[in-house]
Amino acid sequence: MAASLLSELPSNILSDILSRLPIKTLFVCKSVCKAFLDVTTSNPHFNSLHAPYTTQCLAIQFEYYSMTSIHLVDSELDTSFNVGENVKLKKPMFQIPKFPPRHLKNYRPIVGDENKFILVNSCNGEYVTILELDKYNRHYTTMGYWFGFSPEENLYKVLRIFGTANVNGMPYEIGFSPEKWAQVYTVGSSSWRLLEEKPNSDYIISWKSASAILNGTVCWLCEDGYYESEFIVYFDFHTEKFGEFPAPVGSVVHFRARALVSLEEFGCRESWTKEFSIDMESIMGRYRHNPLRPLQILGDGKILMIRDYCVLVKFDPETKDFRFLEINSACIADNVVVYTPTFVPLKDILMVDNLTVRNLSRRCYARGSDSD
Repeated sequence: MAASLLSELPSNILSDILSRLPIKTLFVCKSVCKAFLDVTTSNPHFNSLHAPYTTQCLAIQFEYYSMTSIHLVDSELDTSFNVGENVKLKKPMFQIPKFPPRHLKNYRPIVGDENKFILVNSCNGEYVTILELDKYNRHYTTMGYWFGFSPEENLYKVLRIFGTANVNGMPYEIGFSPEKWAQVYTVGSSSWRLLEEKPNSDYIISWKSASAILNGTVCWLCEDGYYESEFIVYFDFHTEKFGEFPAPVGSVVHFRARALVSLEEFGCRESWTKEFSIDMESIMGRYRHNPLRPLQILGDGKILMIRDYCVLVKFDPETKDFRFLEINSACIADNVVVYTPTFVPLKDILMVDNLTVRNLSRRCYARGSDSD
């Protein structure tokens, strides 16, 4: 009855009401009646109203033999974080059986195999296929790829780092140092471009886990042979050049954080600021040596991190307390990223005319989120 009365309201008023709802509730509203679905689908007025109320969530990707599944989780929920609690995630946001995944990268989810990538807007169930790599790619190993935006050009691009594989098809082995190159694909263009400049990658800790996207660049944490971090390598999506700048003073090893620092001015070593320290031994106990990766600062000031890609950790800087949430006991997450949901259609986000936007089939796409 209430839904029937609401559906009779003028569309601008109904848009204003629905735009204030959290993302999980909006998914439910889309299934209530046609009026709700029409107002929240491909509606620029609704999208502009909803944007200020949008909060970040986590996109968690799991790999299986035949498909990938991606879950959206409300990272602000405090009631789920209890010591030792194990939470089985509900049905995934969507599943993709045809493209065995390797990575999920900011800003929008991008998944694919060694030769094919798709770009997904999980809220709308839309995807576009990005240009496939040439067949010669089988002689090379993809070390990572990242989806980024050049604000100066107003263009979205994909960066791929790849290198020579050894006789066993592996990217490296003892005594084998692969040569590395970089390719860039501008979304909407007709080809991948091989960059003349090669990435300075001898000391990259991990192409996958030790990276972050910031202000039109992707950055990688580096170390020398003594596990001392001396510099950070970055790639600028506008200039399509690699560069480096000094890391904070002290040892930074594989996110095994004893202190969290922030960078106020990009590229300036003096602008690194120590935010707080973590007593890993007294708080984390036997897990004190496990990789601990920061994800985001929550609205209440707590820090959300992930340990071993299977346990979410919430840290309170004031009380120094940790709370844990085991996200899935059966499978380790392939990747976890902070994600800002949007109902804006992909064609309006990418602003490219020659891309074919497709919808995930019903068997692949399930509207919902793991918010409780």
